[in-house]
Amino acid sequence: MYLRCQIRICLFLLCHWFPAVAIFAQPPTEDSISYIRTINNALAFYYRSAGDQSSLYNGTQYTGYPFVFAAGNPFFLTDKAQRGTIVYDKIVYTDVDLLYDDLMDVLIMQDESHRIQLSNDRISSFTILNYRFIHILNDSLSNSTPQAGFYNILYDGNLCVLKKEIKTIREIVTFSVEGKTRVIDLKSVYYFRKNNEYFKIKNQKALLDFFPQQKNEIKHFIKTNKLNFKKDTDNLLEKVAVYSDQLTK
Repeated sequence: MYLRCQIRICLFLLCHWFPAVAIFAQPPTEDSISYIRTINNALAFYYRSAGDQSSLYNGTQYTGYPFVFAAGNPFFLTDKAQRGTIVYDKIVYTDVDLLYDDLMDVLIMQDESHRIQLSNDRISSFTILNYRFIHILNDSLSNSTPQAGFYNILYDGNLCVLKKEIKTIREIVTFSVEGKTRVIDLKSVYYFRKNNEYFKIKNQKALLDFFPQQKNEIKHFIKTNKLNFKKDTDNLLEKVAVYSDQLTK
């Protein structure tokens, strides 16, 4: 099963990497012949590697969950695969059918009949439903580094705003046949990143304390625009970051 999953991943990504269909729409030229030869060499290399459990793309069959959730969704926004982009082993692949299970914090590639869980260690970033995520590794040498995982970039300027939705399973004992139901609880954490340092923004006080030189201007900006940290955190942090960048220009 492991090797079959690797083969599916390699062939799927290889097809996205080499759009061979376009070659045959034109008369053969030296360039197209060279291009075909490149594809053939790449395929030959893949088959040689796959025979030795190729380490290019590690993936396993995604099994999902053995139960149904009474409330909540383990996937980011939708349980249907969406076209997205992924940077995998430093190579950019576009138009890939992706699902993001943010309960387990894993990225899944969908082919015709299988869901394949990709190796987090090989993923630098991905985009799905126009939301961009980056992979942050846990740096044990830095106390400010957030928990390892995928973070949604809300704003990327001089100041970068990062968000992570943390989902957990809560079990509720019932008198039904199953004996318990399971729901997904959700909380969000936010970070500012500046000069490769991370700062956790837990509330509006922490937000204002981050801008000691601009505190009054930021406070006035929030009040004037009727922004609310608790009710609309994403919007507030994005607009404050944009405004802060304007103040420092």
